[in-house]
Parts: sequence; structure tokens; C-alpha cells
Amino acid sequence: MNNIISAHDLIDVVYTVDLNFATFVILLCIYLNSRSKLNRKLPSSQYLSATTILLLGQLFIESFTYFLCKIREPSLIPLTVFLYTFLYLVAPATSFIFMMFIQKYIDGEKAYSKTKTFMMAFPALVTLVLLGTNVFTGLCFRITTDNAYSRGPAFNIATLITVTYLIGIVIFLFIHRKKLTTKEYWIFNFFAIFPLLGGLAQTFFFGILVMWDASAFSIIVIYIYLQANVTKLDSLTKANSRSSFETYLDGLNKDSIFSLAFIDLDDFKSINDKFGHAEGDIALKNFSYIVQNTIDKHSTLARYGGDEFVICFNYTDLDKVKETLDRITEEVTAYNKKIRKPYEVKFSYGYDAFDNAKYITPTHLLKTIDTQMYEHKLNKKLVQYTKNHKSILMHKENMKN
Repeated sequence: MNNIISAHDLIDVVYTVDLNFATFVILLCIYLNSRSKLNRKLPSSQYLSATTILLLGQLFIESFTYFLCKIREPSLIPLTVFLYTFLYLVAPATSFIFMMFIQKYIDGEKAYSKTKTFMMAFPALVTLVLLGTNVFTGLCFRITTDNAYSRGPAFNIATLITVTYLIGIVIFLFIHRKKLTTKEYWIFNFFAIFPLLGGLAQTFFFGILVMWDASAFSIIVIYIYLQANVTKLDSLTKANSRSSFETYLDGLNKDSIFSLAFIDLDDFKSINDKFGHAEGDIALKNFSYIVQNTIDKHSTLARYGGDEFVICFNYTDLDKVKETLDRITEEVTAYNKKIRKPYEVKFSYGYDAFDNAKYITPTHLLKTIDTQMYEHKLNKKLVQYTKNHKSILMHKENMKN
């Protein structure tokens, strides 16, 4: 190698990539630590892992290419071209995969159609085409004969594609904001907003490397948030776990303003017995999804037992509680008609508002509405029995006639 990097250039590299290096190490440590805590079987976890791996690759290769271009050695040109091609291709791919993570996180692992997935991936495919011709056209970038990097005439197009994904993430989050807590909404937005700001800085001030540091910082925050909340959620239904709910309940006092509804699925055992536990799990997940998308964002759902759920409302207006339970009933009925399963998901409930003159503790309230729920379930069975009995009597009468 004829041209060794000068001391001045080496110092410039160190000052430029030091943030990349620090971010890379922190992100790698958090990623490795999270692998044992997050459910890696979930598509959302898989997309988040893929996003992280691509970010780690970008941070490392961006730093390495900056160093490489300081060495004015023609023999390094093929390697430099390959690495910059990787960076240009991975930029929109990272944003696309993170968008898929958000979609899976919000929509309860629901699959998108191939057509919709293709439309979402289309901008990244445009980048692939541009890069495929870049070796001959230099549209995205050029590497000079002394191994120096310069932007090509289509640089802004490649940048715009990545920006389109980032803006798309912001829009998608805004559309589905009611499905997220306020904290989740802003944490996920950071992934798009920070790189947008960093990308603008990097576009107008050539030579600084901050865009993917900003993305990595956002992913670090997401990992911290998910790890802090993973033990609070039921792994199957994504409702709060019983332990986290009981901890919350224990933290309430006699002056707290809230109502509780205790829910139990009707004839759930028969679903497991006739159609298998896998089908029972589907029923539980879908029921939880319906409830969480029907209650307001200030109310919470917890899975209390096998097919038992509790909703905690932050108000004591029982008419409002009943209206919400009626909406859940309507949504579940619509769900049954839509999926046309050989069974129907139905539920019984009991509910009341906490009143310290009526209930000694929140646990006392919970036991009371549990009893109400069983009374509701029994009344429904009696009504159904009466209908069936009348139907039999009418059938016998018709047979006599």
C-alpha cells in the first residue's frame, strides 16, 4: 500500500467516528442482553432484532469507510465501492424493517398481504435498482481514482427514499396512536424524528456522521422500554399480567378513583376440548386484542387467569363502564360473524366502582364483581335453558297437532 494515512487524517477519523464507536458498543451490549428477555418467536421481536443488526452494520461500516477513504490507494476502490453500496442499500431497508416492527407491535402480529408488503418495500427496491446501475453511471455516489468518495447526481433521490420511510413511520404512528400508550407513541416516533434531524444535518454538512447514531439511540430507548415492560405483560394476550395488575391494585388507596370489570369467557373449556388448545389461544389473543382496542387509552386490561380478564377504568361513572362493556360485546359479536369459526366467543362480566364506604380494599371490590360475573353467567344459562325448554315444548305440541 503506497499511501499510508497521515497523522492529521487519523486524528480526523478518530474525532469523527468516536460517537459511532461508542454507540455501536452500547447498542451491541443492550441487544445481546435483550435476547434472553424478549420473546424471539414473535415477528415483532424478529423485526426489531433485524433492525438492530442492520444498525450495528451501518455504524461499523460507516466508520470504516470514512477511515478507508482517507487512504489514497487505488487498490482499495473495489472494497470502498462495495461498502458504500451496502450503506446506501441498508439505509431504506432499516427504515422499512422498523416500519414492519411497528406494524407487528400495533396490529398484534397480524400478517399483511403480499401486495401491501410489496408496496411498502417498493421504495427500497428503487434504491436497489439505482445501486445496481451505480457502478456504470455513478448516479448515487462516485469513488475517484485516488479512493475518495463524492456524492452523485441521484444522491438526493436515495436520501429522499429513506426520508419517505421515516415520514411514513410518523404518519403510521399518528393513524394508530389510539392503539399505543402516550409513552410508546413518542418512543417509537423518536426512531423517525431523530434520524430525520440527523440526516438533514449530515446532508447539509458533509463529513459529520450522526444520522445512524440517532437511530441507534432510539433503538436503545425502545429496548430499555420493552425490557422494563416485558414482565408486566402476559406473553400470550399482551394484556397486563396478573402479578403486575395486583401490584398496581396494591398501590391504590381509599381515595383512588377507579372502576373494575371482571370478565370470564363463556364455555371456553369446550373450545379447548373440541378444537384444541392452539385454537383456544387464538380465541384468547383475539378477545384481548378486541378489548384493548375498544377501551380508552387510560384504561387497562389484565389477564387474571386462564380465560379471566379484568379491566381497570380510571373513572367511577358506571353508565360509562356499561357502555364500554356493551361496545366490547358488539365488537365480539362482529368478530364472530366475520371469522365464521365453528364456535362463538362470548363472555360474562361483573363491574362496579370503588367506593371506600362500600369496599374496604380494592381486592374486596374485585371479589364482589367476581361473584357478579358468575351470577351474570348463571342468568345467561338460565335464559338459554328456558328458551330451549320452550322450544322443546312447542315442538312436542306441534307433533301432537
